Amino acid sequence: MTYDQAIMTWGQPVSITQGDEIFVVTWASSSSGAIAMPIGNMIYAAPVSSGYNLQLTFDKRTKLLRYWRYGEW
Repeated sequence: MTYDQAIMTWGQPVSITQGDEIFVVTWASSSSGAIAMPIGNMIYAAPVSSGYNLQLTFDKRTKLLRYWRYGEW
């Protein structure tokens, strides 16, 4: 995959970090809310969050993908 193909697939990244021979491009998203559960005569609310983080490392000269990392929570 090339850098241009990644941009066409995922759109504009949230950050780009430049190195000497590589650059790391990050796409990320998160959301938060609450979940409510009735316990007896009370309602218990707890915060919840979810999201993802995609980091792609590209060669500066060729703009080809060298490494990737993806995580969810």
